[in-house]
Amino acid sequence: MLKRSLSLAVAGIALAALSGSAGALTQTQSFTFGPWTGGQSETIGYNLFNSNVGTLTGVRLELISTSNAVIEVAGVIGNTYSNATATFTLVATGPPAGVPETLTQAIVAGPIAGTEITGDDLIPVAPASATTFTDLPSVDFNLPSPNYQAAGGGVAPGLLTLGISPGSYTGTGAGLTFGGSGNVNGTFELIYTYSVQAPNGMPEPGTWALVFASASVSLVGLRRRRALKK
Repeated sequence: MLKRSLSLAVAGIALAALSGSAGALTQTQSFTFGPWTGGQSETIGYNLFNSNVGTLTGVRLELISTSNAVIEVAGVIGNTYSNATATFTLVATGPPAGVPETLTQAIVAGPIAGTEITGDDLIPVAPASATTFTDLPSVDFNLPSPNYQAAGGGVAPGLLTLGISPGSYTGTGAGLTFGGSGNVNGTFELIYTYSVQAPNGMPEPGTWALVFASASVSLVGLRRRRALKK
């Protein structure tokens, strides 16, 4: 019983040490926008990472969007067209000041082809989705005047801007013109990756592995000595 109890106790301590060791964690802030029809922009305030909690190791900007469009083809009935396309451009701009991080996303609906039927055809286009991202270099969030972290955290107002250009409608066809309407909506995400150190004074997992191994060897030696005495 003594051997099993001691082994389980050492194993339990080792597992506890492992569970308290440093590891990669994430914090995600999501901002929804839209539906925007073009020409809109919005300034976003976001939470700074609390550097008292851990060490910031990564910052990721991610833009996830969906567009819906109607392309208008006007002109000579019976003429054919091709490459009828609607394009929206989303731009997210953020710090550091003077060297802004820019995330640009072109959302394309189409191209489609067909024949002009009424002289002013309105053609719905299947929704188009897009996802773009950028991982910032550490120099961008570890500046003397931090853009993404501060002791105690806090809020950074007005440092991120998200905007959309007016829709652009193009196509190819004799005697035809191309226009339309559309909207874009989606989510902008700011993702922090960070690590948290084990409490002060707690041995590293490798140290606990050595302790566990030593205890196991001692138990084996104790068992052998008892066997010889018998």
